[in-house]
Amino acid sequence: MSFARPCPLKPQTLLVTSDADPNNLVFLTSGLASLVVTMSDGRTCGVNMVGRESLIGASSLLGSGTSHPTCVMRTSGSGLQLPKPFLRRLLIDSPEFQEQILAAVQREINSTAQTSACNLRHQANARLASWLLNASDLMGSSVFSMEQKHIAEMLGTARTTISLLAQPLTSRGLISVSRGIIRIFDRPGLMEAACECYEKRRHFCLPAAVLAAATEPAFHETGFRPAA
Repeated sequence: MSFARPCPLKPQTLLVTSDADPNNLVFLTSGLASLVVTMSDGRTCGVNMVGRESLIGASSLLGSGTSHPTCVMRTSGSGLQLPKPFLRRLLIDSPEFQEQILAAVQREINSTAQTSACNLRHQANARLASWLLNASDLMGSSVFSMEQKHIAEMLGTARTTISLLAQPLTSRGLISVSRGIIRIFDRPGLMEAACECYEKRRHFCLPAAVLAAATEPAFHETGFRPAA
């Protein structure tokens, strides 16, 4: 695709902002980003997270007045920068592309709604287990880096509580956390600790290619074991 420009993405890179209509959209090929809403007092709330195989700001293709949350990278990653005018023409000319964009927007709506319900109804420790599994699926790895403050932002909790919430998971040998590196050792065990929202997000909110990769046996082999 001659119109697509590869772009490396660093943590904290703004992919789209809520107060501007983007000239280019980014198709993520690796990494993890979060959709955030900024309140009037400056505090931010995480409402969704996205990873590879996601077109960031897809909803902005549906009309000039379409609003969208700010999207910021939370890990290092890579993507393809695509000119928005080209994508809008493709949306008109290609029914297949139109179907893909509508499906992407629907996945974002589903995931955002599930996150809202989860943060209201489920215990924080179960939400953390669910979040870790979803992040692993989106990253395509059982080992990834993430700052505690960004996890807290997505869970709607204080940053200082993340270590306390993770402690039972580490003591059971399900995960390890060291210097911002999270390793998942026991996915079945972590799934037992997670709330129902993990499976719902997995089946209704992931791009098909990501879901297919997450079900492969090789994906679950990390090569790491917790220290004795």
